[in-house]
Amino acid sequence: MSRFKKGFLRFGAAALSALMLSSCDTHTAEWDDTLPSPVTTSALPTVSIVTTETTTTEEITIPTRETTSRTAASSTTPELATTTNPPTDPIDGTTAVSTIPGVPRIPLSEFTSTTPSAITTDTSSLTEPPQSYSTAYDSGTASVTEGTVQVVTTLPDVADPFAPYTAREEIIRPYSYKMLDNEKYIYIYDAIVTAVDRRRTDITFSDVMGITADDYLAVYQQIYNDEINMFFIDPKIQYAIQSSTKTVASAVLIYKHSDAEITRMENAIEEEVNRVLEGVTPDMSQYDIVKYFHDYICENVVYDDKADNCNNIYGAFVNKRALCQGMAKAFSYLCGKVGIETLTVTGDADGIAHMWNMVKIGGEWYHIDPTYDNAESTAYGRYVRYDYFCLDDDTIYSKRNVYDQTYEYPRADSERCNYYVRNGLVGGDWDEIREILTEQVVQSAEERKVTAQVRCADAEVYDEAMDKLFGLSEKQAINIMNDALTMSDNKFRTDNISYAYDEGTRIITLYLDYTN
Repeated sequence: MSRFKKGFLRFGAAALSALMLSSCDTHTAEWDDTLPSPVTTSALPTVSIVTTETTTTEEITIPTRETTSRTAASSTTPELATTTNPPTDPIDGTTAVSTIPGVPRIPLSEFTSTTPSAITTDTSSLTEPPQSYSTAYDSGTASVTEGTVQVVTTLPDVADPFAPYTAREEIIRPYSYKMLDNEKYIYIYDAIVTAVDRRRTDITFSDVMGITADDYLAVYQQIYNDEINMFFIDPKIQYAIQSSTKTVASAVLIYKHSDAEITRMENAIEEEVNRVLEGVTPDMSQYDIVKYFHDYICENVVYDDKADNCNNIYGAFVNKRALCQGMAKAFSYLCGKVGIETLTVTGDADGIAHMWNMVKIGGEWYHIDPTYDNAESTAYGRYVRYDYFCLDDDTIYSKRNVYDQTYEYPRADSERCNYYVRNGLVGGDWDEIREILTEQVVQSAEERKVTAQVRCADAEVYDEAMDKLFGLSEKQAINIMNDALTMSDNKFRTDNISYAYDEGTRIITLYLDYTN
């Protein structure tokens, strides 16, 4: 995770001398909160720097939620599908509970047939999942067989990410389903999704598939993470093991809500999603649409670790309160509606669990994080960040790790759609940094925006720019703000300059505090 820090520059008419006042590292991501007033210990002007480490974390554990103040991402562990109340084997054998990473496996022999009545012993009443299953994305056209899961084909890539984009057919299955190359996993996946679509609570599995407990857990976890519209399935799972083969014979699906409540929630989600989609116009490019969805989430969804449904799209779209998981899923859901391919990435930033997105624009993959870019109220107003808008692997993975999946994430090698690259806000040396910042301050003042930003081309340029802008010997940030002030009708303070910097993304931000 990148360290996003804030600071102040204060000065007066007298010759400048500096006193370093204080610094602190905290686990908070409130990047834009009102910065504390510097404590002046001298009659002379001072420079003060207040640093704040952003560990963007967000609660996605079950059942407890994180109780710390707002952090821009996730909890100590990702939300994992778990089991409660080991079910009784409906056939003839023992029962077992699924295991999750880091939790010791419980031997099958330790369980006895004392299962709750949730699993019926009358196997004739169970609906057998489809015996025919399709290999995901194996042909140029989608084929749908009655009782099987719909497979959405991979469409040709858009050549120009900045040309007008015609919305395509909605993407039904997630990227992870497309990547399944294991017939057993496809069979399990299709069986679970078909049962959920029909709101069934029970599934039986064919003996010939040889499904192990690990197989079932892996697929259920994938569905729980990636089937965004199935926000109502419970992370708790139940299944029964046949003692003779030690394979999964049947499973019970648990829903968080009644059928009527699920329908009400789905309708509320679609009402808001349709309202958002009305903002997509024919002249918008893929880049424009992705930015529009990114901005919608950043501007409308408040980070809240205590809100109901904060981990899913209902919390994001309807309650407008969510954690990183809810925001990432909401972004993917919107993109899927217009045929733009995305996926959710589960990993950690500085050891703290987090979820963000990858998105495919113009045939190239990028990382995008609406939680880190989430707009927050500041002393100067609200603004959406683009620090994590279309990053490549090298940048994002310099501060983050990803968790193991049943598939590999695509490579993100391009920066063509990076916000700063796209808008010409990358400086290759100090002269370019100064020029861009000056222009950005003037432009922001004309529009009464609260920030002026620049991205440094590499770490060497970043270090030089930081030293020249805020170092005790030069303080060029003061000169830039004063130069821009002479060209601006909307006046802003230059006696107290606030700034922020992110060494991971190499982005430097100056804040404008207006006086008129």
